[in-house]
Amino acid sequence: MKKDNLITVCLLLFSVSLLSSPASALPQASWWGLSTGQINVFRNRDLKNTVFGMEVRFPPLTRWQLTPSAGFQWTNAGFNYLYTDMKYLLTESPHWKLNIYSGIGLYEESNLIDLGHTIEFRSGIELGYALDSRRMIALNISHYSNSRLAKVNPGTEAMTLIYLQQF
Repeated sequence: MKKDNLITVCLLLFSVSLLSSPASALPQASWWGLSTGQINVFRNRDLKNTVFGMEVRFPPLTRWQLTPSAGFQWTNAGFNYLYTDMKYLLTESPHWKLNIYSGIGLYEESNLIDLGHTIEFRSGIELGYALDSRRMIALNISHYSNSRLAKVNPGTEAMTLIYLQQF
């Protein structure tokens, strides 16, 4: 990773840690998660590949209950994506939760796909099911795009299943 990219990663992680400081956070737990799924999921002819991920979700912030998170996704074809995002809970029942999210990350070009730029935005929707008060599984559909930061902007989608545990 280039020196500029490393500085950007540090700034992104630092901003998430500031947002989730105890002074501004509500007294709720943080979560960690492991995920797996498929990248390029909606492309008929393009190379599809299994994607793996790790994520940390911090306690919700503000009166809108925005939940900051940070994570890393990778494939065996070299797709590497370090991100931070904000999740917003749309609806909640005793077991079901529906979130939307949007964020930014750093992408390392791979044999799998050229997304056109190092900076890639990620947005998506998540449907989660609470197994109990400390464990949850969720299905995520994410879209990746550089939002025209470069001439090449093919974008791609991923569908992942994530297991989340409170810590």
